[in-house]
Order: sequence, then structure tokens, then C-alpha cells
Amino acid sequence: MGRIEFKGSYQDIERIAQSILDTLTIRIPNAKEYSKSEFLRKSVEFLHGSIAVLPTPAIYEVDGGSLIIYPDRHFKIQLSPTTSPLRDNFTIAHELGHFFLHYDYDNPDNKEIIFTRYGSGPFEWQANRFAAAFLMPKSEFSMMRKQFNNNLFLIASHFEVSQIAAQKRMEYISE
Repeated sequence: MGRIEFKGSYQDIERIAQSILDTLTIRIPNAKEYSKSEFLRKSVEFLHGSIAVLPTPAIYEVDGGSLIIYPDRHFKIQLSPTTSPLRDNFTIAHELGHFFLHYDYDNPDNKEIIFTRYGSGPFEWQANRFAAAFLMPKSEFSMMRKQFNNNLFLIASHFEVSQIAAQKRMEYISE
């Protein structure tokens, strides 16, 4: 069906996210000069993907698709028109998590693969962990926690994510 179950640990996801982040930072010209949002968009473009904001929330709720991967490996990330830029950053990174962790690159059926927004379970938990690690690398997150004395607002602002995402990352690292 084009989807595969990722069998690694959360530590493996951390390593994969860091490796992909490092590679994209090297391969995308001037990557360190971009904001997080710009870097995410440049990363999607570099990987031959696109980002679309759906015209109405109703379409988003009915369709539910956040990531569509086409047989030629191009992909589209679909965003809700009602979410904030900080939430969109997490959604983009989450969908990249599905792309790297759960897509069967052999795709034996040669069909488009859709990862829906409203799922739950191991696929979603793993994609969330990937997004957190990709947006808030562990070593930098630990430095910012110390520098900002665990102030979630300042940490979230630094990484251009919501305070909820920063709080979850703090919990993940503490596990």
C-alpha cells in the first residue's frame, strides 16, 4: 500500500531527524540565514514537494489529507487555512516525518499515498517525535532551556513553534 511501519526507537527518530536537518542545512544554499518557516518551505521545495493552504476548513476536514505522495515521489503538504504560522511549522515538519519514516520508497502499488491529518497511533506519534526533533534539535533545545531558564514562551519563540510544542519537546527530552 506504499506505507511502512517504522520499527526504530524514539532515539533512532532523533538521529534520523538530526541527520536530515544537517543534510538539508548543508545542501540548501544560505540555509542558516532563513527563518524556521522559510527553511521548512525551502526544504520541502528541495525535496521536490509543495505546500498548499486549502481554501476552506470544510474541505480540510472532509479530505483530512495532510500529506499526499505521488508515484513519482513528488509530494504535497496540505495546511488548514485556520491554523497559525507556528502550528503550520509543526505540521510541515510532522508531514516530513511521515515522508522519511513511513513512506515505502519501493511503492509496489505505484499509487499515490495519503497520510491523513486526524489519525492516531504509532505513525502519528513517530511523526510528532520527528517534527519535534527536526524543529528543536536536542542539544540546541537543552542550551536554550538553560539560557532562557525554562521559559516556554522564550524557548518557543526561539524555535518558531507553539508553546505546546516546546512543552512537549521538554517532556520528550526528560523521558
